[in-house]
Amino acid sequence: GFLDGTADASGGNAVRCAPCDGDYDAAFAEFFCLPSCAPGEPCEAVQNIFVMLHGDYDEHFNFAKFGRMLNLPLTCIWSLGGTLDERGRPGRPKSDERDERRWMVSELEGAEAPTRASQLAHASSAVRRALRKLRDERGWDLNRVHLFGFSDGGTVALDVAARMTGTERLGGC
Repeated sequence: GFLDGTADASGGNAVRCAPCDGDYDAAFAEFFCLPSCAPGEPCEAVQNIFVMLHGDYDEHFNFAKFGRMLNLPLTCIWSLGGTLDERGRPGRPKSDERDERRWMVSELEGAEAPTRASQLAHASSAVRRALRKLRDERGWDLNRVHLFGFSDGGTVALDVAARMTGTERLGGC
């Protein structure tokens, strides 16, 4: 079903559109699809969207590149960047800083459990809002959305999947 597009597509909107800038709160996202579709435009030739969450001290561009190399048939890639900058601060980096992103600060750096839990909750919430926009504004059935994360991105992916149950259940994690 997932790779050959034979999974049941009933029960959802007929037109699936590409995400737009602003669909993800952190503003660090890259979308890739073949055949190409512009932000907000229909992606009728694809069946699935693979949402990728990078690891600590990485950039969403690197994961987008990895997603393109996977060359999954009938599948778009949406790579989302961490909600924190390299120093563990929310928001965009200053122009003189690298664009490395994080989801949470590690215990080895002195972050206590309540801080990490709060950062995880914030990151998970941001990703869930983006996935709900895919459903509500872009026409994607959540059973066609597959979430993949590495390292801290994997922790966020599992938290998102654990919280999106019932009618919000994802296609995979």
